[in-house]
Amino acid sequence: MKTMYTLQDLLSIVQASRQELLQGLKERGAFEYEGYYRLFDKDYLLELVDFLLTNLLIHGMDIQHMSLNQAKECIREGSQEERVDIPDDLLVAMLSLFCDVADNGEIQFDRRKICRFLGEWILFNPKNKRWEVPDFLKLWSTMGHELFKPELKDIEGLYIIRETTKFQRAIQYIQYFSIQELSTDPAQRFATLFSEKPLWKLEEIQMFLTDLAPTKKQLELLLLKFARSHRQQNTVLYGSRIK
Repeated sequence: MKTMYTLQDLLSIVQASRQELLQGLKERGAFEYEGYYRLFDKDYLLELVDFLLTNLLIHGMDIQHMSLNQAKECIREGSQEERVDIPDDLLVAMLSLFCDVADNGEIQFDRRKICRFLGEWILFNPKNKRWEVPDFLKLWSTMGHELFKPELKDIEGLYIIRETTKFQRAIQYIQYFSIQELSTDPAQRFATLFSEKPLWKLEEIQMFLTDLAPTKKQLELLLLKFARSHRQQNTVLYGSRIK
């Protein structure tokens, strides 16, 4: 079975225009290297991000005013300690996932992209772990070397929050739960959501319906068809229409 694909290979398989395919590859973090499209291993990518942020701090660089070459040297410095040589093309591909590069070579970090990657990595390792929300937020900030302030909205569509009571104290737990792993069939999508949690606030369920209902009107129609609204303590919650 073929495991490596060129752009032409993908164009012959995927029903999309060249522009749509390239956009889709970019959104998934795919990059071309030695003629083939690839994805970074998440653990390896985390290592490169850590090299970058650690050495950026060590050398007292201004994260708001860095050049592409400075960023590459920060990563190389970390990799040299482990005696690993990283090709320049891979460095550029990695930085392109998290930075915008100006014509003059200066880079602008995308806070949300870095925070989303770090947050997803924590939740996925392991994916069945339930974190107390304060513990998760603390580790998330630490992994970003506190250079970027993470917010839960950075990882929309990647988590689910459950609340339990322990010793008469409400505790919120966060766990990996990705929209990308849900069915594209609306009925199956809602069945999965309600099997995970019987009642959802609008802002909670909405982030798992963005692909099916990109507009407010479409969202209202989906909820009307597949969900039943309940009011609890001045809060509207959505549950399954199927009893």
